[in-house]
Amino acid sequence: MDLFQKKSTVLNLITSLEKWYDAIYENSNVDIVAHVFNTISKRTLSPYKEQLPFYEETELLLLNELKDIIDNCNYVCNVIRDTKLVLELPRKPVMGVKTRWLTYLFTCRDTLEFLGIIN
Repeated sequence: MDLFQKKSTVLNLITSLEKWYDAIYENSNVDIVAHVFNTISKRTLSPYKEQLPFYEETELLLLNELKDIIDNCNYVCNVIRDTKLVLELPRKPVMGVKTRWLTYLFTCRDTLEFLGIIN
């Protein structure tokens, strides 16, 4: 998978999950929607061990690669937040929060958005 395909895949994932989250949140009276959504999102890239036999090896490799991309984007955003680079940006990049998995996708969005500015 080349860089363009990776970028496209991550952006499509972000867009899909944001729409899905909005639809669930708007149509629900459940207070734990955020927790449920975060658990589902987390387990999309890190399936439970019991679920691993249902995946093909290539699918697991792709999920692992996407997880690495997300981890790297989180790292980049944290570095930017902790340096003077943040002064060159229109806003601070999102910081990934373990209990709010969607923030990790936002770090991907911010990394892609700010990449041209910080280069």
